[in-house]
Amino acid sequence: MKKITVTKKHIKNGRRYHPYDCPIALALKDAGFRTSCVYLHEIITSSHEHEACWQYTFKNCSTSKGVKKFIKAFDSGKRNLKPFSFFLKVKE
Repeated sequence: MKKITVTKKHIKNGRRYHPYDCPIALALKDAGFRTSCVYLHEIITSSHEHEACWQYTFKNCSTSKGVKKFIKAFDSGKRNLKPFSFFLKVKE
């Protein structure tokens, strides 16, 4: 399990409806994951930069209720979202 912190900077620079550039994906990159793709029900991470390598190195995890709530609020354009942290439970 790894603690991931989504900061004000991530929220400011995140892009709505962009699974590779949303605030959570940016936080995952800052936490050391080379590539991250965030969906409402799943987060996919890779230690490799190139997606072609994902078939060998990807890891995924289910999103928590708090993460889902944040994604829905962010993608709907809600303003004044606050930074938060969550634990990433990676399935091997």
